[in-house]
Amino acid sequence: MPFNSIEYIIFLILTTVGFFITPHRVRWLWLLAASAYFYSRSSIIYLGVFILILVFNYLASLQIAKKNGRGKKRTFVVTILVNVAILAFFKYSGAFNSIIEDLAGWDDSFFAYIAFPLGISYFVFTLLAYLIELKRGKIVAEKHPGIFLSSFMFFPKIAQGPIERPSNIMPQFRERHSFNTGRTISALKLIIWGLFKKLVIADRLAIYVNTVYNNHDYHNGTSLLLATIFYSFQIYADFSAYTDIAIGSGRLMGFELSKNFKRPYFAASIKEFWNRWHISFSLWLRDYLFLPLAYWFTGKFREVTDFTRAIEKLVYALAIIITFFICGLWHGEGLNYIIWGLLFGVGLTFANYTRSLGRKIRKKAGVSKLSLGLRLFNVLITFLFVSFAWIFFRSDNITVAGEIIAKVFGDHGSLFIGKPSDIIFSVAGVFMLFVIELRQEIKTGSHLPFESEKWLPEQLFYALLIVLILMLGVFDGGQFIYFQF
Repeated sequence: MPFNSIEYIIFLILTTVGFFITPHRVRWLWLLAASAYFYSRSSIIYLGVFILILVFNYLASLQIAKKNGRGKKRTFVVTILVNVAILAFFKYSGAFNSIIEDLAGWDDSFFAYIAFPLGISYFVFTLLAYLIELKRGKIVAEKHPGIFLSSFMFFPKIAQGPIERPSNIMPQFRERHSFNTGRTISALKLIIWGLFKKLVIADRLAIYVNTVYNNHDYHNGTSLLLATIFYSFQIYADFSAYTDIAIGSGRLMGFELSKNFKRPYFAASIKEFWNRWHISFSLWLRDYLFLPLAYWFTGKFREVTDFTRAIEKLVYALAIIITFFICGLWHGEGLNYIIWGLLFGVGLTFANYTRSLGRKIRKKAGVSKLSLGLRLFNVLITFLFVSFAWIFFRSDNITVAGEIIAKVFGDHGSLFIGKPSDIIFSVAGVFMLFVIELRQEIKTGSHLPFESEKWLPEQLFYALLIVLILMLGVFDGGQFIYFQF
């Protein structure tokens, strides 16, 4: 049930109304039933799989909370490994099938018939966060099976996140939520903005991007360069649109999900980009992968040598490169995804090693770190780096990515236009997104795209968004990009 469908809008309205007329003590049951129905529209079989995974983790979490010492650690490790194995089983079934075909010579193996369950990555990552926080003693085990199940299955976040921390989402299922007019209006505005970004910006950009990238052999570097820049905005508008609709959907019922994007293309460094892009996933990587790796490497180096500045940088390099290698591996089984991840890992390592050099150059040139000109330059360089990395992400494989890069840097000609209106509307959509986010960056920290002290201009803005959605929206049922991950 895609967020950008009439079916979802009707479902959301009925679920919200039902939520507020249901007694507080059994609202978890209503939300669990609604979430189960939402997921069943994708796959009734995998709904059963998800529930079995949840039951296993619920029972295991109670054992982790109850045990001490080696028994606690053993149960924790086994539970983590089972969850990782489940994710790997579904995530890499295609790769497993290829390996078996090559070794055994079979046309198809069992793995060839395994479909990728919607939201399995976000689902498992949320469970891992819960188990790790429980093991660290930062939370207590949720004993109410209904709240445990409904909080993990909560329909706004199950397909594409945000990857909620248990300390944020679970307590909200115990709170009493009353209908609030101001909160409802805020939620609806956020949903409208999300639909606008998806239907008018992302899906309009997708027309040109798909035409050029899917036929890259027939296009020159000029067209591929424009398609690459368009894709940078397409994937951002698409993914952030889903998050906005998810947050708005939860807010209608009084649930506050985590903010997942903070205008990432205004970032002045790769590190800042990841602090603004897919924030819940970035924090997950930091807290559950990068920091444990850094601590482990630090301990190993302390055993054999004095801990110098050079060793500290080496620890950072090893931890960050491994983290982003795994990040790329998570996104897909192709080498292109691994290269995409490693580009960021190497980029962050390079930035860490050259930080002092950058300070010396600025000092010699008499340029302040707070200089607007320097920030604009860094924002441009960061955007170009990220856009270059997106080539590997968007390409079907590493060979295609290499061919596209070769053309972008050495084979230019006349720009492919196709249908002129698609280019015009795409550029207009990107410009509107840029202006709105620039206003947010300078003037306000609100999640809403437009707020005004005057009532009328604000309402007219959202009315305009609705009109533009109806007039220019691409209503072809286009799926959200990150559903495949």
